[in-house]
Amino acid sequence: MIRHARTGRPIWGATLRLKGSDGHSDHDATEPDGTFRFDGLAAGAHVLSVSEPGYESLSRKLWIACDEVVELDLAEVGQERLGEQEH
Repeated sequence: MIRHARTGRPIWGATLRLKGSDGHSDHDATEPDGTFRFDGLAAGAHVLSVSEPGYESLSRKLWIACDEVVELDLAEVGQERLGEQEH
C-alpha cells in the first residue's frame, strides 16, 4: 500500500517499478485504496521505485518473500517525511 506520509491516506495512481536481482522488471499503478500487486515474483532482493506528481520519488531495496505485504509512505515535495528531522 502507498500512503501519504502525513495523513496516512492512500495514494491512487502512483507509478511503481520493481526490479529483481535476477534482472526481471515490472511496473504497476496503485488502486484507489493505495494497493498494488506484482504476481509471479521470485523471492529475494528487489528494488521498488515509486513516483507520483507532487510527491518525492522513493526507491527502496526490499527482500520479498512469497505473498508478502509491503507498505510505504510518500511525502509531498518540500515536506519532511514522518520521523525525519531537518538538519
